[in-house]
Amino acid sequence: LLTGGAGRLGRVIAATLQREGASVAIVDKDGQAAKAVAGELGGKGKPAVTAICGDVSDAGEVSRMVGEAAANLGQIDILVNCAAIVPSRLVVDVEVEEWDRVFAINVRGTMLMCQAMARDWIANGVKGAIVNLSSGAGQSARAGGAHYSGSKAALNMLTEVLAIELG
Repeated sequence: LLTGGAGRLGRVIAATLQREGASVAIVDKDGQAAKAVAGELGGKGKPAVTAICGDVSDAGEVSRMVGEAAANLGQIDILVNCAAIVPSRLVVDVEVEEWDRVFAINVRGTMLMCQAMARDWIANGVKGAIVNLSSGAGQSARAGGAHYSGSKAALNMLTEVLAIELG
């Protein structure tokens, strides 16, 4: 299951996963773009690809998307969190809504996806794998990046905690 699968990085990751033999659930808020990527990757003799439209920052949507991915592809055993937004705005100009949206997608969305998959894996005795895409911005400040850099720093710590708790 790949979040942000219709984005620039997501497309490459989806193609790589499929080339390595994985069936792929491409999750993206832009359902049409997710379908387009699935269409590009689909084909006779290739592992299955399915497109799922949804918002990773919404707990109800996450539950539905995980269920839909499993219904279409069977037991999911790899989660790749690639969904993110990357705005650039000086701190003095950032609106609270933009700040909250960056953290909602980049951190809460990843946490909700990890939580949903971990619960599923524990319940089903599956040894799954989680890959969270971060950025050097999580360790290096830049002008215009307070919300993005802050969200990636938080994601780095979340990933370390997940390794301790789920590893």
